[in-house]
Amino acid sequence: MSRNCEHPEHRERYQRAARERQSDREAQTLVARTGTETGKTFLIRELEAMAAVPRDSALLAWILDANENYMHLTYNRCMEQQRPQLLIEGLRIGYGGAGPAVVDGLTLALGKGEIGCVVGSSGCGKTTLLRAVAGFIPVAAGTIEIDGLVVSGPNFTAAPEKRGVGLVFQDYALFPHLRVDENVGFGLRQFGASERRARVDEMLGLVGLAREAARYPHELSGGQQQRVALARALAPRPALLLMDEPFSSLDVELRARLGTEVRQILKTSGTTAILVTHDQQEAFAIADRVGVMNAGRLEQWDGPTSSTTVPRRAMSRISSARASSCPPGC
Repeated sequence: MSRNCEHPEHRERYQRAARERQSDREAQTLVARTGTETGKTFLIRELEAMAAVPRDSALLAWILDANENYMHLTYNRCMEQQRPQLLIEGLRIGYGGAGPAVVDGLTLALGKGEIGCVVGSSGCGKTTLLRAVAGFIPVAAGTIEIDGLVVSGPNFTAAPEKRGVGLVFQDYALFPHLRVDENVGFGLRQFGASERRARVDEMLGLVGLAREAARYPHELSGGQQQRVALARALAPRPALLLMDEPFSSLDVELRARLGTEVRQILKTSGTTAILVTHDQQEAFAIADRVGVMNAGRLEQWDGPTSSTTVPRRAMSRISSARASSCPPGC
């Protein structure tokens, strides 16, 4: 140690710098070792980004191993920068072969607590997008990031249970042999009995079904069943909620009323959510951001209040194209 470091303040600064250099060396060794052991090659831009991160906080390495098919090293980002809760960049999804991509070049971001909606006609790729975010299908290009962690890329896919996502299906998927409270508590096996009971009661109160706790799904209306499915998805406190045309089986009046209720529930719980639908009015009523998909591409991604006319124009183009390709009398 030089004479300039004899002062306590200088000595502390010198030791801190030494620890940071040691952290850098360990991180580089870990990157090389992890890449060799898993057979994965890290992109040059990823390594450059890791090296460029300020060493004001230690390098964070996390490894998700889903049935030994995914292992990825990431670095901790600048903590003062607010990251989107969902970030999708350059996403491309295909189902094999040389055919066209089902989803191509899709990029979007959704902030924490925001509700996003992707709207489009049947076959445009919106459900495929949702399945990729959930981890059910791999991606051919691009990345999906949830709560600051990359969970999908061209060479890796984190298992659905490792992503911290909740799902609300089109047909609700409630267990007919379980009561309402048992359905809601089904995903809380890791909780203690008292904590699980408290969380179930909280969720049933949130969706307004506290009095229906002992009933079975077949004893409920369609709207009540949908709210049970929503409570079950929210119970584990997911980082992201995915909803696949959740109101399509309901009549028009109930759909409009339940859409408003679901938005209030999501906002009250502070949940980030993305849903897909073919109903424009439903999208504008529920969402903070509306995306329009056409032939696998995201035409727009805008707020429904400040830029309402932009996604509406995109929907008009889609409707016109569909009408022009439809034979007379269809």
